[in-house]
Amino acid sequence: ATTTGQIVYPLTPRWSPDGLSVAYVERHFFSGQAGADWGDDVYVVPVAGGPPTLVRPHGAIGRQVEGLAWTPDGRGLLLGDVRVGGDGSPFAPATSRIVRYDLNSKAETVLVENAVEPSISADGSRIAYLASSGERLALMTANADASAVWELVSSEAFPFLRYARISPDGRTVIFTAPDLVAARLVPDSGRGWLDRVLQELGVGRAEAHGLPSYVWAVETATGARRKVTPQADDDPCAAWLDGGQTVAILSSTGLYRALPSGGAVQRIEEGALGGQIDAR
Repeated sequence: ATTTGQIVYPLTPRWSPDGLSVAYVERHFFSGQAGADWGDDVYVVPVAGGPPTLVRPHGAIGRQVEGLAWTPDGRGLLLGDVRVGGDGSPFAPATSRIVRYDLNSKAETVLVENAVEPSISADGSRIAYLASSGERLALMTANADASAVWELVSSEAFPFLRYARISPDGRTVIFTAPDLVAARLVPDSGRGWLDRVLQELGVGRAEAHGLPSYVWAVETATGARRKVTPQADDDPCAAWLDGGQTVAILSSTGLYRALPSGGAVQRIEEGALGGQIDAR
């Protein structure tokens, strides 16, 4: 949608633990005009119908949300909070952090600095997230209070990582990344979060995002890594389904169901769908 010359669209849908509502981010892009307001607002909408409720406005120019997860009790959200400095220009340096946002008090507690895309296990004991390491990202896991941090996937493994999602039992994390061979062919195509924002605005580096990618799974106990999808696709986004027994995947070629062990993929719907997915 376009509002007063500004591009606006929803992203990062997340089912509430009770299945009665969905939280999502409404992204207001930079319009190109100096001093114009832009940023990400968080809404919750009831599944049964009714208007969405604004639960967290962006508050400051250029404040964005990269990743969203409900706490298991349904009382809060984990957010990847990204802020640009200066006057809110998308060209200003950006900082990121993961915060816990209380839906009742509106209070925010910082959990991890220089990190985004949080997810949390069903019992709330473990989290997974992407941590900034220079211009690249590493996949991390930790206790819910951000203690006992362990690097699951090094920032040197891939030129980019996206869509980190920990399984309900906390034993596996799925994510999107290109093939290791492709990663070695583009060693300088890693992106910081500012670069990613700029690329979405059409002015940043696009070569990394353009690489065909796979859905991967990594075991939190051992770091053992495997491909979930046997073929690469354009920006596949995966979510846990059936209590963690299977994985739902949305990509530019369709909607799929796969086994997290890899190898078996079933196409549910064909077509240029794209976007982001959550499942129950």
